[in-house]
Amino acid sequence: MSKNCLRTLFLISCLTIYGCDAVTVIGGRTMGISSGSFINEDKSLQTTFNYPLDKVWTAAEKIMEEMKASPLEISRKIASGRIIGYIEEEKVILDLKYLAADQTSVIIRVGITGDLISSRLISGKIADRLKAQGT
Repeated sequence: MSKNCLRTLFLISCLTIYGCDAVTVIGGRTMGISSGSFINEDKSLQTTFNYPLDKVWTAAEKIMEEMKASPLEISRKIASGRIIGYIEEEKVILDLKYLAADQTSVIIRVGITGDLISSRLISGKIADRLKAQGT
């Protein structure tokens, strides 16, 4: 086993034995230990919009600007992209991915552990903007 893997196992073992509460984010997922119980939280909202990637991207960017997300970190590739910003001190991540010519997947994550209500609000705002733009 690698040294990092052994260190991680040792850390988890120690935290479990001593009953400490610890949380870490690994690969976009929140994991932790609380009183000897292992916690894995991933409260991201995934939505598929029946619009091309370019239109969903524009709508998502505009919604983030309207909600005064700052600073915006934007990374766009040919068939995917990510928009990251902070709204009222909560980190908001939008991951967009091309599925088909008229289908785009959007994964929305608000905060460290995910806030489904806020994610639904953002998803609804994107949907409303897309309807207003038309096809």
